[in-house]
Amino acid sequence: MTRQATNARDSAHRVHGLDGSWADGDWPAWTSEEVDDLLRNYDGMGRVVEITAVSPRPFSAAASVRTTEARVFVKRHSRSVRQAAWLAEEHRFAEWLASRTPLVMAPLQTRSGQTAVERAGWVCEAFSIAPGRDLYAQAMSWTPYLCVEHARAAGIALGQLHLAAREFAAPVRSLAPLVTSFSLIPAGNPTAAFRAYLASRPGLAQWLSARNAEADFARCFVPHHEHMQRQGLLTAGQALQPLWTQNDWHGSNLMWSGEGVDARVTSVIDFGLADQTCAAHDVATALERSVVDWLSLSGRVQANLEQAAALLAGYEEVVLLTMQERKAIAAMLPVVHCEFALSETEYFLTVLGDEARAQLAWQQYFVGHCQWFDTAEGRRLMDWMQTWAEGER
Repeated sequence: MTRQATNARDSAHRVHGLDGSWADGDWPAWTSEEVDDLLRNYDGMGRVVEITAVSPRPFSAAASVRTTEARVFVKRHSRSVRQAAWLAEEHRFAEWLASRTPLVMAPLQTRSGQTAVERAGWVCEAFSIAPGRDLYAQAMSWTPYLCVEHARAAGIALGQLHLAAREFAAPVRSLAPLVTSFSLIPAGNPTAAFRAYLASRPGLAQWLSARNAEADFARCFVPHHEHMQRQGLLTAGQALQPLWTQNDWHGSNLMWSGEGVDARVTSVIDFGLADQTCAAHDVATALERSVVDWLSLSGRVQANLEQAAALLAGYEEVVLLTMQERKAIAAMLPVVHCEFALSETEYFLTVLGDEARAQLAWQQYFVGHCQWFDTAEGRRLMDWMQTWAEGER
């Protein structure tokens, strides 16, 4: 689990902002002294020689480090975002996957057998450097793959990960910020589920109530949910078979065998959003994260149908989807982002106290992404997805 990113010698800790620009980091960057202090808990680490790269991901502080004995990736979280017990939930999933596929590396264990280390008010984790090249180190989420071939390779790796995840038995994750939960889509009554989601997050509930959020939810989410109900996609069965999933599938969470079009995925990193969802939800997330160019510099958001076709074809080289799963993927696509958008809104509001970014997360991410699917380009994507779902492509 590693990310080669901004050079560590840069004077400022710069991260990806919500609008696709660079911004100052919310969390202090690692220092060599801090890394040394953390790595004393592990065997065989030696002393820090150099922090070789710092991650541009904004929700924690992470860095690649070279020591006298090893190369490691360290990540530091605020306890308001990840307590040790919460982090252990995703670590157990990563350990299961690592025992079944070379695509995933397990977190390092301290001498006392811990994978989440609490120190000085923070919660930290460490990994060996994942094999492969970090081709998408600077890429934002919501940006396309470099080529159609990479989209297909990503789909193949996603199928392989889903095979490895089968039979992993764990309940849904604890209530915490920045997790992709799965409660609204499978709900019999989505409005009641939305109210229940907010009731467990009172700060977010109060803030959204002042913005008439339930009306936005009824306009943006409910019609898609009703469509899924009419198609019988929400009944218990294979289309929504519970599965622990990665939930943040895009190029910069993958390591690659090379730079060319023939590159394959060598490693999957970052299970911070992992939770129990289902395969169709994870595939729809992979499409939403990469085949729609949400951050288009031209200002016109477009969908890359070639990459969508390649990713789905790659996935089905490994896991053959049923007709119901295909229909579920297509139907979920306009709303698959919604629960993480809510979680991100809560993070900005209650963890960082930043109402401006909370407003962006709610209005542009939750509402805006839903509304885009009603535009001409959004309908073009959905028409293509419907034809694919019916097996005509």
